[in-house]
Amino acid sequence: MGGNQSVLKQKLEHAEKTALLNISGEKLKELPKEGLTLTRLKILDVSNNRLSELPPQLAAFASLKHLLAASNDLQTVPAELLQAWAALEILDLRANRLQSLPASLGCVKLKKLLLAGNSLASLPELGGLAKLVELDASNNALTALPASIGGCSALQDLNVTSNRLAALPAEMGGCRRLKTLDVSGNTQLGAAGIPAELLRDTALARLWKDNCAIDAAELAANEGWAAFSARESARESKKLDSRRLETEGVVFHNRGEMGVSELGD
Repeated sequence: MGGNQSVLKQKLEHAEKTALLNISGEKLKELPKEGLTLTRLKILDVSNNRLSELPPQLAAFASLKHLLAASNDLQTVPAELLQAWAALEILDLRANRLQSLPASLGCVKLKKLLLAGNSLASLPELGGLAKLVELDASNNALTALPASIGGCSALQDLNVTSNRLAALPAEMGGCRRLKTLDVSGNTQLGAAGIPAELLRDTALARLWKDNCAIDAAELAANEGWAAFSARESARESKKLDSRRLETEGVVFHNRGEMGVSELGD
């Protein structure tokens, strides 16, 4: 099983009281049997181990809110687990060996989905994830994003860097709250692959597109570009105003200190 047995025992005892089990970095090839009885857990951190699978007993963890399983050897996640985790809010599967995921996740309360650093050629249907705020699917082998991503109405941050995307779906216009998008490293993605709906109908104000095939002039001709450009300019102006206020605050604070010092003299 791996891991320091005395340390594991302490962590398991602690988990019974706190509903949080952190057994990251223990070189585990499988989860300890004692841990599989802690069905009231809300946070389970098994990252940085050597797990090749998640056991079916985890389906009983109906209260689980955070599953942190980054940096293991997982090749898939059973559909029955994802369907059982109705309370799950954070799913971290970064840096595994995932080649596919079940067609539907079922985690309707999911807010953060982290899939970076795998070998995924496609994403599952995302339309049911109405509360999803952050999706990181960077460094995979994605050739397309599902049209159902348009149902992620709460999505604010999307990272799909270093994939094989040639176009983004027009349905992304349904991601009304989307603020930041990183498509860098998709070398086949050109300006024609950026839908007007994405630029025009969302809250997008930051677009990273390094190492793509996007022609600046062609992108500027996109009918949604004016709306995006206005938001981007407003964002930059707000940042400048914020920095100016911070600078003025420091100057005012320093002057105040000088005044107190002078009065003391």
